[in-house]
Amino acid sequence: MNERYRESRLRGKRWHIPAMTAATRLGAVLAVVGTIAPGAAAQVPDLPSPVTNNAVAAGRVGRDWWVFSLLGVDSTKRWSGITRRAAAWRPGLAQWEILPSVPGPVGRLAATAQVVRGRVFLFGGYSVDSAAKERSVPAVDIYDPRRRRWSAGAPIPVPVDDAVSYAWRDSLVYLVSGWHDTDNVQAVQVYDLVRNRWSTATPIPGPGVFGHTGGGAGNTIVFIDGAARRPGGPKYSLVPQTWIGTIDPARPTAITWQASAAPHPGPARYRAAAASCGPLVLFAGGTANPYNYDGIGYDGRPSDPLSGVFGYDTRSGRWRTFLPAPAATMDHRGLALLGDTAMITGGMRAGRRVSAAAERWTLGACAGEHLRLFDDPAPRPGEKPAEMIEVLVPLHGVPSTGTFYAAAGPGPHPTVIFLHSVPGFEKNLDLLQALRRIGYNTLYFDYRGNWGTGGTFTFSGAIEDATSAVDYLADPTVARRLRVDPGRLVMIGHSFGAVAAVAAGARDPRIQCVASLAPEDLTIGIDDSAAAGRLVRYMDGVKVLAGSTGALTVAEMRAHRTDWAMPSLVQGLGAKRYLLIGGALDTGFDGSEVERTRQAAEAAGLGRAAFLSLDGADHSFSARRIELIGLVAGWLDRG
Repeated sequence: MNERYRESRLRGKRWHIPAMTAATRLGAVLAVVGTIAPGAAAQVPDLPSPVTNNAVAAGRVGRDWWVFSLLGVDSTKRWSGITRRAAAWRPGLAQWEILPSVPGPVGRLAATAQVVRGRVFLFGGYSVDSAAKERSVPAVDIYDPRRRRWSAGAPIPVPVDDAVSYAWRDSLVYLVSGWHDTDNVQAVQVYDLVRNRWSTATPIPGPGVFGHTGGGAGNTIVFIDGAARRPGGPKYSLVPQTWIGTIDPARPTAITWQASAAPHPGPARYRAAAASCGPLVLFAGGTANPYNYDGIGYDGRPSDPLSGVFGYDTRSGRWRTFLPAPAATMDHRGLALLGDTAMITGGMRAGRRVSAAAERWTLGACAGEHLRLFDDPAPRPGEKPAEMIEVLVPLHGVPSTGTFYAAAGPGPHPTVIFLHSVPGFEKNLDLLQALRRIGYNTLYFDYRGNWGTGGTFTFSGAIEDATSAVDYLADPTVARRLRVDPGRLVMIGHSFGAVAAVAAGARDPRIQCVASLAPEDLTIGIDDSAAAGRLVRYMDGVKVLAGSTGALTVAEMRAHRTDWAMPSLVQGLGAKRYLLIGGALDTGFDGSEVERTRQAAEAAGLGRAAFLSLDGADHSFSARRIELIGLVAGWLDRG
C-alpha cells in the first residue's frame, strides 16, 4: 500500500504524519470496526485460561480483524500468578491462538497495548517480586503477527503503568499519566512508531493518576477519573474528573487540555475498559473502589464491579449512555470493538472472580454509525417493499384504527406492539419507523375510549387492549397478511403504556420481551391528597378520553396501588428479557425510581433485565430521541 505523508518540524524533530484524506479516515475507522457484520461476533470462545488486568487491543492485521490479550494475572491474584502469556483471536477461529510469550524475565500487570499498521505495540506495566516490591517497567514490546515474532522498541523515558494510551493517525502513540515506581506522573509521553523514538507532550493539568480510563478519536484524547493519594481516608482514592485534550496536528506534542463541563454518567470509576468507535470514546465496567491487583480496595473492602457503558462524543462534546454490559466486570486494560459489538476479554467479575470469558454485547447505534436505523434500505428486485398499512384492531368488540409499519422483505418478521401514553400526545412514531428499517414490523393503535376509538376509557381496559392487540397479530390469517412472526412478538410502551406493557406482557407467554420507556407509575403518591388532586385536575382537563374523570382515575389507581406499581410489576416478568429506560429530568419517574425498580427486579432474580436513566432526558426524551432509538435497537439486536 502506498501511503502519502506530510512532514512537519517541531523543535528540530521531523515527524511523519499520515495525510488525513477521506480514504485514510475511512481506513482508520475500518481498522477499529472490523470487516464483518456485528452478528458474526456472537461466537467468541473463552480465553485459554482465566486472566485479569490483561492488556487488550484490537485491530486489522492484513485483511483480518484480530483481538489480542497480553500479560495479566491468573485466578490466584498473587505475584506468582503474574504471567507473560499472550493469545489472539479473529472471527472464524474456534479457539484462541496461543502466541509466543511476551519477552522479559517476568510477567507484568497494568500494561497498555495498541494495534497499529498490523503490529501490536505493548507499553510498560509493572512487575511484582516475592517481597511484594513493585517496579514500573520501561519496555516497549512489538509483536509482528505475520512472523510470530517479538522485537523491542525504544524504552519509555519515564516508565509508567496503569496509563492511558491512544494511537493517533497510525504514527504516534500517546501515553497519558500513570504510575511511576513511587508516585503518579502528569507526563504525556509520545512514541513515534515510525522512527522508534520518544518525545514529551503537554502534561495533563490535573493531578497525576493511575487506573484512569480513556482513549481518543481524531485529534481528541479523553480520559476519566483514576486514583491518587488524597488527604484523609484510604491510601489512594478516586479522583472524579474528565479531561479533554486537543492535539495540534501541526505540532503533535502540543495538546490543549480542558476539563469537561459535564461529568460523565454514573460514579467515578477505576480500571474500566475503553475503546474508540468513530467520534466516540467508549467506557465500560470498572469499579468505584480502587484496589491493587488482588481486587481488595485500599480501604480494605472487596471491590465490586460495574456494568454501566457510556461514551463521549468528541464532535458534540456530549455524553451518551449505552445499554449496560451483560455482566458487571472490572480490572480491564482495553475494550475490543467489532462493528456495533463490544467485547470485554477477561477481567474480574463479582466476588473478585477472575474470568476467562470474552463477554460481548451490541452497543446500539455506536457513534451514530448504526446506519440501518437512519438509512432507508435499498429494495431488492422482486422483494416486498416496506409499507404503511391501515388496520382495524378489534378491542373487545370495538374496532380501533391502527397503523402498521411493515418491514421490507418476505418475512415473517419480528413485530413490536407499541402502547402509547395517556392520552398519547407523544406517539413515538420516529422510533417505530426506525425499528422498521432494521427489520421489525411495528403496530400503533389507540385504546378504547381514546382519541375517538369507541368505548369508555379505563386504565384496566387499556391493559386488556394490549392483550387484544396480541390476539389480533397472532391470528394466522392476519399474521400471514402482515408478514408477522407470531413467535417473535415484542411489547414496548411509553409513559402509562410502559406500565401496561409490563402488566400485559408479563402474563402473556406469546410476548418474548418487554421494554418500558419513561413509565408513568400513577400509584406513586396516590394516597397523598395533594398528588391525587393534581391527577384529578389533569384528567378532568383531558378532552380525548371518553367516560373518564379524574375521580375515577384516582379510585382506579388506589385500587391497584400494589399490583400496578412498577417494582411489583417487573417481578412478574420471570425469565423474559426486559428493558427500562427513564429520563433523569422526568419529574414523575426519575433516576431514583429507575433504581428502585431495578432493585426490585434484582431481588426477584430477574437476570435478563437492563435499567438506564438518560441524562438530559425528560418524560418524552425530547433532547435524546436518537440516543433512545439506538438503545432500543441495540437491545432488540441482542435477541
